[in-house]
Formats: sequence, structure tokens, C-alpha cells
Amino acid sequence: MAYAEERTVKNRRTGKTTTYWSGRWKKPDGTYPRVKGRFKTEALAIKAAETLEEQARANPKFVDPRKALTPLRDWGPKYLAARKTAEQTTITRTGRLRNILLPTWGDVAIGKITWWGVQTWAEDVEDRGIYDYDSIGDAITLLSMMLTAAVDADMLTINPIAGRRRPPRSRPRREKIWPTTEQALRAGDRCWREADRLTIQLATWCGMRWGEIGGLHRDNCLVEVVDHIGDREVTRYVIRIDPETGALKDYFPDKPDSLGVRRRKLFLGPPKGERGARSIDVPFFLVTELRAFLASTDRAYPFNGPRAKFRTKDGWRDVMRAVCDGVQAPGKRRSGRALRNGWEPVLLGLGLHGCRHAHKTWMEEGDHLGQMPDALQRERMGHSKAPGMKGVYDKVTPEMRWRLLAYLEERYWTSRFRVSGERPPAIENNPNPLPIFSQEAIRASRAPRRHEFKALRIRHTSGKRSPSPGLSAPTAHKDPQRGRLLAGASIGKPGHPSPATGLPQPDESSAYRNVR
Repeated sequence: MAYAEERTVKNRRTGKTTTYWSGRWKKPDGTYPRVKGRFKTEALAIKAAETLEEQARANPKFVDPRKALTPLRDWGPKYLAARKTAEQTTITRTGRLRNILLPTWGDVAIGKITWWGVQTWAEDVEDRGIYDYDSIGDAITLLSMMLTAAVDADMLTINPIAGRRRPPRSRPRREKIWPTTEQALRAGDRCWREADRLTIQLATWCGMRWGEIGGLHRDNCLVEVVDHIGDREVTRYVIRIDPETGALKDYFPDKPDSLGVRRRKLFLGPPKGERGARSIDVPFFLVTELRAFLASTDRAYPFNGPRAKFRTKDGWRDVMRAVCDGVQAPGKRRSGRALRNGWEPVLLGLGLHGCRHAHKTWMEEGDHLGQMPDALQRERMGHSKAPGMKGVYDKVTPEMRWRLLAYLEERYWTSRFRVSGERPPAIENNPNPLPIFSQEAIRASRAPRRHEFKALRIRHTSGKRSPSPGLSAPTAHKDPQRGRLLAGASIGKPGHPSPATGLPQPDESSAYRNVR
């Protein structure tokens, strides 16, 4: 039951006393907190206390209005300390709270934060160029998470900014720079260390992240996996990302050390995302290169820096700038010889993560035959499953993996022949045991489509169908010496664009003929 108290306050400077009334109301837990404010009469104090009691009875989750007066400066660190997240995530959120939110909202009570004020502040900060659109959006997301936690802690009744959308960005998002196949090969060939060249190869042809390559142990390279396809056993090679120590982490700690310096921290931790720990199928041309490289070094982590130490993000940024942005030849010595030759840019601004973007794009480009489904691409990239029941029922079969490997093999040797004139190895040295999964064999195994019927110009002679002169029939030939199915059949004339890769169709002298 609500009641009022008469209280007296004495001014220490003047000695004058003041009398006022204060109300108390009963909470559902049985306590009697005091109503905020001073009242001139007893009736006003009792009325204010009874109002709070009615609100508490109407809403079982009635929030004490005094808790809503907690400033964000006090509630923000408590929220971050209570959440159990990765160390790097905690440091990132602490930086957003300290550098973006607290300068403006630190002394504001969490109960007085409104969407109107947040939106006005975000537009003002972006217009002045203090922070970009994405950084402000991340800070607003963190602020919304804090206010939602305050609702759960019975400090607020609602989150005023939950589910609110900001206006679209005033400037378009900068597109990620990604290379073509030839540009990726040229950038890798310019590396002066074999480990750096293979790092670009792994990012380009396996879609691996920077941290996954830097934290890759030699025991997880080229792990043999046996697949059963029909009545045959075939072996492929994978790179395994360890779920505990499969990625290299690089960041600055939030707190300085004993000397007061915030030193860069490099350590091995779990990969990104719930599906970051995975097995990545290695293309066959890369199997040979990795074998030779691992045989030439005894390092536990073969893709680290030149001094057998983990390479930071800044170090890799310098490597990519040198091989992609071009190098100007320095001045000549007195003898008249240059210190080294310069080279033209390959692709300005290309980063190692852009090679991962290219790998995903190439898989989308090769999916026009329906041989690289979304489930295979998501698993290879380490992305989460598709939403809904599609992600529950999506599965990856060995046949899907072999078709992807054959497609990457075909794409690589086509571009390699254009860049340096190299041809694929002979059938004896080629580790590909299933050439029937090449793109030509895939097209030969299915029924021709409408535009292909026109290209074949099928004629009826003696009750049999035969293709026009100069065109090969869509059948797979059998090699009598090795007893293997060879992907020698192709649709279309030599030199015409291939339906599989969009590249010119190979003739008898092309590098394709030796890919079995």
C-alpha cells in the first residue's frame, strides 16, 4: 500500500530548513522504494506512489524508472564484460564503444536514447567525414544490442531503436577488387618466394582466407581421402582447417602491456564462422606444386614469413602491393646496370582477399551446367548453410567434388598456356584419376540442348544420325592402353567459345588434349 513521508532538509550554508513530502510504493517483490521527486503536499506524494503501484500490477515486468537513468558509460562496459565472445570480437566492440559511441552518448541515460536522436547523430557524423557509413552502422548495431540487454535486465521496457532501418548510403559501396585467371597467375609468378606464390595460389584456387593459409600446418596439407564412385576407388587430396588452431589471428590488444605499449598479437585460434573448420579439395596441378614445396622445407607452418615467423596483415599487404601495383626500376649504378628491372601493374589495389572473391566468382561462372550447386560452394568457402529447409536437405556428393576439380584443372591450364605457354603434364604424371568429370565429358553425357541440335546439324541418312563433317560426336572414347575414359569429345568447332568456360575450344595441338 502506498504511503507518504514528511522529510526535512537543512541548508548547510544558510541554516534554513525545508520540509517536503516523499512517497513510497510497494513493488511486486515486497519492497517499498521511494518515488523520485519532492512533493509539496501529502496527497500529491501518495498519488504518485499509487500510480507506480498500478503500473506494476498491470505490467508484471514493470521497470524501475531509476534504472533507466543509468548512463551508457556505466552500462556499456558491464554488457561487454557479461558477454562471452572471442577475444578479437570483444576488442573490436570495445573500440567501437570507446571511440564512436561514448564521445556522444556516454553521459546520456539509456532511457533517454531515441531513434530520432540516433539517426540525427549518424547523419551528422557521416556528413562531417568522421566515420564512414559501415562503421556507424556497426556502432548502431552494438548500441541496439546493449539496449536489448537492458530490456532483458529489467532496466528498460522497450528498445527504441530495435528493427529501425537507416536511410540508404549517400555514396555507393566500393566494390571489392578481384582478378581474372590470367591476372592471378601473373601476380603469383612475380613473387620472389615460393611460399608467397603458393599462398596466392591457395587463395585463388582453393578460396582460403589469409588467416587459414598463415595458420596451415604441414600435417594438414594434402591429406588423402578415398572416394567410392561406382565400382572404383579414387583418391583426392584435401587441406584440413583445424577447428581449434586452424586460423592465424592478428590484432592489437585493447589494454597495453606492463610497459604501457599496445603490441601486436599473433596467435592461432579457431577459424571464422561455424563452418570455417572444413576440408578443401585441392586441384591436381596444385597437388604437384605443394608436394615439391613441402619436400623442400621442414617448417611446421610452411606459409609463414621469410624468418620462419608468422606474417602479419601489413606484411602481406606490402607483398600484394609490390606484385600487383607494379615496381618502378631504380636508378642505374655507375657501371650502367640497373639494380633490378621494373614491371607494369597487374591489377591496382588487389588484395589477398580479392583472390578469394575471384574463386567464388569462378565457381558461379562454371555453374551454368548445374554441376556446382550452392551447397558445394558454401562448403568450400566456409559459409553458413542456406536458410530454411534448403540448408537442411542440401548435401555434397563425391561426384560434385570431382566435377569441380576437373573444372578448375581445365581453367588453370587454359590460362597458364596463355600466360607462359606451359602445357599440362602427360597422362603418366597427371594425378587426375577421373578425367570423365571434365567439362567436355559432362556435356557429352547429357542430352544435347536446342541450340546444340542446330550446331550439330543432325542428318537422317540410312535411318542413322550422323554429325556434320568437322564436328565430333558427343561420346566419350576409351583408351585401349590404359582402359580409362578420356574426355576427348567436344561439341563445337575448334576455336569457337566453349560452353563450359567461355574460352576458345581446343584443337588437336591445344593443351587440353593431354588433360586426361
